[in-house]
Amino acid sequence: MKRAFLFNPPTGLYIRGEDRCQVPVEDLTATSARMPLDLAYIAADLERAGVEVLIRDYPVEGGDPISDALDFRPDIALASTTSFTLRKDLEWLERLKGSIPGLIVGIKGAEAEAEDRQLLESFDYLDFVLVGEYELSMGRMALEPDWTRVPGVSFRRNGRLFISAEKPIIEDLDSLPFPARHLLRNELYVRPDTGEPQTTIQTGRGCPHRCIYCLAPILSGQRLRLRSPSSLVDEMAQCVNEHGIRNFFTRADTFTMNKKWTIDVCKEIIARGLKVNFAFNSRVDTFDRERAEWLRRAGGWLVAFGVESGSERSLKLMQKGHTKDEARRAVALAKELGFATYIFFIVGFPWEDWEDLEDTLAFAEELDGDYLEMHIAVPFPGTPMYDMVKKNGLLVREDMTGLGHGNPAARTEHLTLDEIKAWRDKAIRRYYTRPGYIWRMITRAKSPRVVASYIRYGFKRVLRRG
Repeated sequence: MKRAFLFNPPTGLYIRGEDRCQVPVEDLTATSARMPLDLAYIAADLERAGVEVLIRDYPVEGGDPISDALDFRPDIALASTTSFTLRKDLEWLERLKGSIPGLIVGIKGAEAEAEDRQLLESFDYLDFVLVGEYELSMGRMALEPDWTRVPGVSFRRNGRLFISAEKPIIEDLDSLPFPARHLLRNELYVRPDTGEPQTTIQTGRGCPHRCIYCLAPILSGQRLRLRSPSSLVDEMAQCVNEHGIRNFFTRADTFTMNKKWTIDVCKEIIARGLKVNFAFNSRVDTFDRERAEWLRRAGGWLVAFGVESGSERSLKLMQKGHTKDEARRAVALAKELGFATYIFFIVGFPWEDWEDLEDTLAFAEELDGDYLEMHIAVPFPGTPMYDMVKKNGLLVREDMTGLGHGNPAARTEHLTLDEIKAWRDKAIRRYYTRPGYIWRMITRAKSPRVVASYIRYGFKRVLRRG
């Protein structure tokens, strides 16, 4: 293996680099495109193995995969997929394979991992599927001719299938090379409010909780694994010094899960005098004053809370593990300390009716966060929610091509697909068009550029729902 072509196919703008998420960016009200962290990690390890790498993010950059591949002449190509684009992504691989004789093609992604055998059996042009934590797999494939010795790769060779019995977990996250950002067009990935360059940075993996809809414990396990504060801040410093990037979106199942680690990261940033800004996520029950104050001092500017529901019944049945009062306290603390608040809700669970949905919207308006996402629950294969909707006959579309968190695949016991989708669109529009909310956000904006950004996102993501 001398040349590798890693790409996001031109099949829609999704959060592809974070397999547990997979949200269509057009379904998000306050999020811009994120850099392909998955491909940048794979590229860094391939370069370490002596392989020349080309990365392309076609939904963001534009361009033609066939033309680029013919110019680059790779030996192997990998597409990053989502559950909503998998079939169309595969079509691009088929076209690539037909254009370059001898090209080896493969995929990665949450659904690809769950269905590696079925996909290899169904698509005879597909050569391999990465399963488990994939960052080091292709680098090992480059050095080891016998791929049966490489954990985390299911593949076809000479007409035979070899299905990986092992889904690797990377115990020492510090062992990963820093992502190959020098192969990316970093200027295309920006902070949505200011337009400044922003990159994604991996901080840890694993979540001990078992929310019925979430892919995190399936993909990353339930045991929390964290990078050392020094490694994490070394990467931040590299981004500042080599790429001029000072804004970070932290990728973690829950950034604030370990209190001591969270504070130690903040102390490391401060001790080095690193002037950065970062957005992070938190459970509402892992956000206390001490953590919050250190985060604010270190450059934390936005906290994203997965509140999920305003229905106590739904919180219990989804096994979220927090209460509405805990959410109230966390959001109030964040506002007091000057964080921007980004609050996520999910509706459309199998048991939900109109009352559950209205309770959720009422709670969203009570918390009054700066940014709101109102997702519709997605029954990803492998999750308890998927089993639930299948058992109860609620899964309307097995093939999720073209769907997303705003275009549901499953109804509830009381609501149709169309009713859920229409309610969600009206709820988002009602939330963002409240006069008091609009006035607060405009008067708090620090520059005309930020005001213009609010207006642009408002027209693009909210008012078009009307």
